[in-house]
This record gives sequence, C-alpha cells and structure tokens, in this order.
Amino acid sequence: MSFQMAKILDIALLGKTGVGKSRTGNSILRRKAFTSSPDMTSVTFKSQREVSQLPGGRKLQVVDTPGLQDNRGTKEEGEAMFMKAIKEAIVMNPEGYHVFLLVLCFGNRFTQEDLNTMDYLRKLFGDGFTETYCILIMTRGDDFKKIKENDEFDGTFLEWCEDQKGEFQKLLQGVNGKVILFDNFGNEDVMKSQRKELLDMIDENMLVGRRYTHTKFQKALQEREKLIAQGKISAIGREV
Repeated sequence: MSFQMAKILDIALLGKTGVGKSRTGNSILRRKAFTSSPDMTSVTFKSQREVSQLPGGRKLQVVDTPGLQDNRGTKEEGEAMFMKAIKEAIVMNPEGYHVFLLVLCFGNRFTQEDLNTMDYLRKLFGDGFTETYCILIMTRGDDFKKIKENDEFDGTFLEWCEDQKGEFQKLLQGVNGKVILFDNFGNEDVMKSQRKELLDMIDENMLVGRRYTHTKFQKALQEREKLIAQGKISAIGREV
C-alpha cells in the first residue's frame, strides 16, 4: 500500500481513569510530558497538549484528556468535565486530529460498560467515528509477556485478540480491528518498536486526507441536539 506520511501528526488520547492513558502519551512522545499516577486516581483535570520531534524531523502533537467516567465526582459531573475537555481539545487544534487512541488495560475484564463507552463516543463525535478515527491501545503489555513466559498462552498478541469472545471482540470490531499492545515500562528497544508499530498503523489507515476537525465535531453536536429535541435521547451519555 502506498501512502504519504504527514510531517505533523496530531493524536488525541481517550479512555477511562486508571488505564494508563497519560503514561501511554509519554511513551509515544519519548519523554515524561503528562503526569501519571500508579493507582486508579485521575490526575488529568483538563485537556493538555504536548509536542515532540522524532529523529528525521517528524513532529508529534499529542493531547491527553480527562478520563471517561472520571472518579472525582458524580457521573454527571464526570461527563460534564469530559465534554468541556473535549471541546478544549478540539478548539486548541482546529485543524483536527488524525487519530484518537482509545486506551484500555490488558488483563481487565471487558464489560457492557466498555461497549456503552464506545457508543457514547459515537454519539459525541458522530456515526462512524470509532471505525474511522480510533485505534485501541492495550496497556500492560508486560502482563501479556508474563502469561507467555508462564506458558499460559502460546501465540502472538494478535492471535490472543482473535481468540477473545464477547465484549472484547465487539470492541475490536468497533475500531475495524485496529489494536496495538503497549508496554509503558519496557526498555528503549521495546518503546521504539511499539512506537514504530503505532505510527505505521496510523500512516497506513488514517492519513488519506482525513482528519477529525472542529467542523465535524460541531456537526455531531447539532445532530445530537436534534435527537434530544425529538425525544430520541434524553441526554448525551445517558446509557453510560
């Protein structure tokens, strides 16, 4: 497949609190840019953009956002903060984003709640959003390495993904099968390899003249308001 790499690559991080979202951003940027916490407490209060330049001159612009289903207040307060942060993220980069990384944690049990979160993102950003603009990032790659070392699974990560059933398989279908395993505690060779895998996937799947822009976000907001007015949904994220 032939494609042309963008000189500036715009990436946004999405995910629930405690899945390693900010640490993943640091791994991509090759430096400690975002504050992360070892426990399940959210430390990201608003959208934050950081920039790094890769060898060869390519620039990465990465935006970290507060956790979906944030743990600092009620569900409604968490949704309101996330909506505010997403608007900030869109405004701070009106040209748009090439890709949104939906961060999950390897080893966690995936539930209907995770599927509801993906449905929430479609309602917020528009139909086809997750399929077109999202990649699943599975953190805790070191745990996958351990199950291989303990002979609990004999295969690659993608083979493990193919073996999974239920909610995870539906999540994978929701992003058209685009998934990468990330070890945020690996050595430099591991970091370099997974960064290259991610950037190659973005280049091959995303950079065909498409960005998720401020205009698309505003159109999605208008569609959502229309559904609310028609009584088809009572409020964004009610199912979440």
